Amino acid sequence: MHKETQSLPGEALESSDGPYQLETFSSKENMGYLLKRTWSVLATAIDQELVPYDLTYPQFLILVRLNEGECSTAAELARVICTDTGAMTRMLDRLESKGVIRRVRSTEDRRVVNLEFTDTGRELVEKVLVIAVNVLNRYFGDFSAGEMQLLEQLLKRVIARGN
Repeated sequence: MHKETQSLPGEALESSDGPYQLETFSSKENMGYLLKRTWSVLATAIDQELVPYDLTYPQFLILVRLNEGECSTAAELARVICTDTGAMTRMLDRLESKGVIRRVRSTEDRRVVNLEFTDTGRELVEKVLVIAVNVLNRYFGDFSAGEMQLLEQLLKRVIARGN
């Protein structure tokens, strides 16, 4: 006996003229996979070079964002680093126990806890920023300036569709 299946939303192709086709789709040859693998390769390379500093790549990202002044609270960091607040709290706890950052309650709003570098943290972030630059140069060093600019523009365009 043949069981009739119901159609689920999203089963039909939205566009048959897009860059991907159902017949030729490959789990290892699509942009989602390639972007994730690229991120993984770069993050692993940076992570390995952070070992002498007793830092992980996610902790490094926190330090970089704090250093850039883009974020000053755990919630802001969690949003821009794309992690959950529980994981962010644990990473901040580790950085605080290492003497790299400190939590400071806001004088304007006591509910807000801002994050600041300690002197040790400021010295550390200056030392480890060069790691990211060196790794990125190693992986993208043979790209022309035009290729880098195009890649950046294309990736920003993809990201903009998700915002």
